[in-house]
Amino acid sequence: MSPHHASVPRYQELLLKFVEASALSFTVLAAALFGASAVASQLGLGLLSRHMIEHMAVLGIAAPLCAYALQSISIAWSGARFVLAVICQIALLWIWHLPPVFSSASDSLLLHAVMGVSLYIAGVLFWSAVFSSTKANRWQSVMALLITGKLFCMFAVILVFSPRLLYDLAAHTHHSQAMGGIEDQQFAGLIMITVCPLTYVATGIVMAARWLLALEESDRHMAETAFDMRC
Repeated sequence: MSPHHASVPRYQELLLKFVEASALSFTVLAAALFGASAVASQLGLGLLSRHMIEHMAVLGIAAPLCAYALQSISIAWSGARFVLAVICQIALLWIWHLPPVFSSASDSLLLHAVMGVSLYIAGVLFWSAVFSSTKANRWQSVMALLITGKLFCMFAVILVFSPRLLYDLAAHTHHSQAMGGIEDQQFAGLIMITVCPLTYVATGIVMAARWLLALEESDRHMAETAFDMRC
């Protein structure tokens, strides 16, 4: 049997697992977004704030849930692949939110869907790489989470403190009572700067604590073994 045919079942297994994990994560996501949408309507949030809620839910809820469900599949994450997954997620978030690009996505339903799907896949790859870390390379996951969280928060700070309007979405605002302009932009930044520490930074702190505990346990075991050998 050729290598190509031998790899087909493996490819099908990965695809099936990905679909199953995505279905589970998006069920939770749909419930979260339904509640968030109700709150957003009550608060009169603008388009950019609603969009930020959606993206934070995709990257902070759906993607990690899917990646966690995919842990049963063994994927070899080399150092290069790990770095690529981190860069991919950060780059996509910044590129899609460049004002001209985001404006184009707001004007096109297809482009908006591509944006959401690409961010979701990038998020799944990122969290899969993070969750696959071992004791030897757990520091990579900790650094990736802290760096990603910092860069996401940096983008949020720009939204909050920018003295001018970066996204002109007035043409897409259909509710006269919804907040808009610089107020909507600032609130979107506040949403992002609140969610990022609760996901990336908090997960990084937890993994760092587990890593340090594992190192301490390993050192204690080595000390006990050395003591037994001397005795």
